[in-house]
Formats: sequence, structure tokens, C-alpha cells
Amino acid sequence: MSSTGSLEQNGLLAAIGEEARQYLSGAGTIVDLPWGERIRQIDHKANYVWFPLSGMVSLTIPLEDGTTVEAGLVGREGVVGLSSLLDGGDPADEAMVQLPGKAFRVECTAFKKLMERDQSTMLAVLRCSHDLFVLVAQTAVCNVRHELRQRLARWILLTHDRSDGGALPLTQELLAIMLGVQRNSVTVAAQTLQQQGAIQYARGRLTVTNRTLLEQLCCECYAAAQARIAHDARLSSRRTADAR
Repeated sequence: MSSTGSLEQNGLLAAIGEEARQYLSGAGTIVDLPWGERIRQIDHKANYVWFPLSGMVSLTIPLEDGTTVEAGLVGREGVVGLSSLLDGGDPADEAMVQLPGKAFRVECTAFKKLMERDQSTMLAVLRCSHDLFVLVAQTAVCNVRHELRQRLARWILLTHDRSDGGALPLTQELLAIMLGVQRNSVTVAAQTLQQQGAIQYARGRLTVTNRTLLEQLCCECYAAAQARIAHDARLSSRRTADAR
């Protein structure tokens, strides 16, 4: 069981009505998100959706050669398992915990029933779907057009946004997998960012030492996606206010 106050730590759940949160409070439970755990796999039926209250989860796509590429990130702003809510099919992606934390977990069937009868919940899910699409689309552009140092800076910024501060547990091997490159390439890029004074990185622990500088060293993709999401959120808020 969970209090509705705990559920409001998640941005999507904070946006739905109090009555809807009361229903969810009795339908799901708060669970731990241990580092490295795969909470969603392509070859396993998706029975649950997860709403992170802290920590961060990577959405990844496995390839035939055994490698994995990250498609997106989800923190306490959203939900893991959107495709299960919108089309009900088998998972098209996998989800691995990158930053440990906690999440509210509820069965897909229970949450879909809430979506069908509660407009605020449906709108919140659509809003979250849009934001994730913006993030994934900008990631695709970034991977094609920008150099690894800039892509790494962007990924660190996105991770930092979803953390509670302090050192981030990010190994070079993990960063290489998430960015779809060789480990030695990540080593060089991380050393460059460290030499420039934006981060400190040692023994699998990464600390952002100068956030402003890191944003300057990043490509335009981070700011572009954030601005697009913020702009559309303001439009959504105005429409909601007008409807009232």
C-alpha cells in the first residue's frame, strides 16, 4: 500500500486527480529499484507499469549481435511501460535500472481501467508519451550528427536531472553500452570533460562539478528537447485552465 502523498513524487501521478491517486494507492505498491535490475524484457509478458519515485531507468533496444543501445531515459517525471498502456502488445523495449531508487508498481490492467474512466489520467499519460517521443527523437538526431564528447555531456545532463545529486554510479562499460560505442572511446571522452573541469570521474563514480560548463560543452540537443517539452507543457496547462 502507499499514501497518495508518496505517489505525488512522480510527475505523471502528481498530474492526475486526487480520486485517481486514491484508487491507485490501493491497487499498487512501492517497490525498490536495485541498480542493474531489468524490470522489463522483450521476451517476457509485461504485467506491470512502474512510476519511478526516485532513481532512473534506461529504455534499451537489444540487437541481434548481442549489443544494446539506449533509446530513452525515465525518471520520476514519467512511467516505464508506456507501450503496454497504449497498445497492450508485447514489450518493444527493455528497461534497466541505472540509478537505484524506488517506484510505484501497478498492474497494467488496473491502470488501463483508470485511464478509460478518468480523463486526467489519460491526459497525463498522453503528455508523458509526447515528452518521451521528444526525448527519443532528439536522441536519434544527436547520435547521427554530434561527436561523442557532446553526446556524453548530454547523457550526463539527462542523468543528473533525474538524480538526487552527488556522485552517479556510472561505469565506463555501462556508458559505452548506453551510447553504443567502444569503451575506450568513452574513456577518452570522459577524460576530456574532466580535463575541461565539467566532471570528476573515477572508479565508476561520476560527479558533475560544473553544471553550467557541462551544458556549454554539450550539443544543442539537450536544450532543444528541454525547451520543446517545457513549451508544450505550458500550452497543455493553458488548455486545461481554459477547459475549467
